[in-house]
Amino acid sequence: MNGILAVSLLFFTSSVSSAQISSSAPLESAQAALQRFCDMEVAGKGLSPEGWNEMAGVLLHSGPPNRRKLIVVKDFVVSKPIVKNDRAELYVEYIYLGQLNSSFARYLQVIPGLPRGPIKVRVEYSLVRTSRGDGRSFSPTWKIERSSEGPPERLHISVAAAISYLNQLRDQERNPVIKRNAKQSIATLNGLQTK
Repeated sequence: MNGILAVSLLFFTSSVSSAQISSSAPLESAQAALQRFCDMEVAGKGLSPEGWNEMAGVLLHSGPPNRRKLIVVKDFVVSKPIVKNDRAELYVEYIYLGQLNSSFARYLQVIPGLPRGPIKVRVEYSLVRTSRGDGRSFSPTWKIERSSEGPPERLHISVAAAISYLNQLRDQERNPVIKRNAKQSIATLNGLQTK
């Protein structure tokens, strides 16, 4: 009798642990994955190596971000996806205000090829559902494959993130011209924050 009880307990324990191992969290929607990426991006996470590593977790392929030319945005909205099998097409509408050239710490209200901001710009994104296994669970996730602007390494940042970044550049820079540019750009961006 003790042998049957021991075998029953062993079977029950292994059934419970295998059920726990194979269960997975609910799949984040393609829209939620893109929203999460955009929230991190606009908050300025991509301006630091640690933040970029976190953002890169949503990308199918990631290279280093382009921190030289940053698009300053007022707001954005993520569309509902069109999903076919393991692919999703979405777009994000950004309100572009201007461009920050971080090499010179200069903010420009004109983005080459676009009218003077603010202007609504639609950027299309393609996402793919991937499967990743860690040996214990199967957890499919949505990853950004590409955008209509090219690789998603082109960063969109908020006015507040741009000001914070310029403050860091100004404080670390020795070149007086770049310090002056940063100071002027911060003043311009502060004016945009109050509008």
